[in-house]
Amino acid sequence: MPKLLMHLYGIIPGEFGGIELETQAPLKLEELEKELIRRYGSKIPSIYISDNGLLNHQQVISGDMQGKRIDYDTQDISHVGEIWFVVPIAGG
Repeated sequence: MPKLLMHLYGIIPGEFGGIELETQAPLKLEELEKELIRRYGSKIPSIYISDNGLLNHQQVISGDMQGKRIDYDTQDISHVGEIWFVVPIAGG
């Protein structure tokens, strides 16, 4: 199983760091976000969660370790290795 490291910066107030997950391939961003919200939803401010139960991408940027944005059109993110979820300090 591929391993994916999620970096969370600003999504959970006062906590910054990485979470390693073993994933199934193919893995879509939606599936990863649902798992993130299932595990940490009570700690994530509601402004960062959209009405459909995923991350609010107007507030949260998702990307790979080179800074390339990852969105819902990406069919398989299991090969990425690391994904970053970042809340910009001054807005997106």
